[in-house]
Amino acid sequence: MNKYEFTDNGHAFTRVSKAAAKRAFIDGFIIAFCPSNLRPGAPWYPEIITDRELRGEYIADETGAENDFYNLLNSFEYYNCTNTETGKYTSFFIETGDNYIHLSFSDSSNPYVFYGNTLECMKELERWKKRYYVEFEKRHYYMITEKEVQA
Repeated sequence: MNKYEFTDNGHAFTRVSKAAAKRAFIDGFIIAFCPSNLRPGAPWYPEIITDRELRGEYIADETGAENDFYNLLNSFEYYNCTNTETGKYTSFFIETGDNYIHLSFSDSSNPYVFYGNTLECMKELERWKKRYYVEFEKRHYYMITEKEVQA
C-alpha cells in the first residue's frame, strides 16, 4: 500500500487499510473511498466521503454498520472500479486531523472526553471496549454500559 495524503475542505485524509477503514466507519469517524489508480482531490474528486452518521437511516446497530460498510464498498467498486484505467480495487482513507470522543456513562456520572487524532481516538475506543459496552450515538458521542459479570 502506497502512503498517500490529501486535503479536502480543510480535512486532512491519509490512506489506511480496509480493516482500519471498516473499524473507523463502525466507530463513526469520517472515511473516504477512491479507485486505486485515481488520486483523490481536485479537480475531478473521484472519491466519496462518508461516515456512519450520514448513513444512519440504513444502520440499526454495529452489525448493521459492518454490513452497510460492505454494501457501500460493493456498490462503489461496481460503479467506479471497473477497468485498468481507474483500478480494480478501492483505496481507503480516514480523516487524520484533530478529533475527540465523548463517552457518556449509563449511570449519569461525569463524562470522559479524549482529544487526539483519529487513530488515537480509535485506540482509546478499543481500550474502553475491552471492559465496557460502547454504543455509538452520533459522531464523537458514545454511551458506555458495564458488561455483565458471568459467574
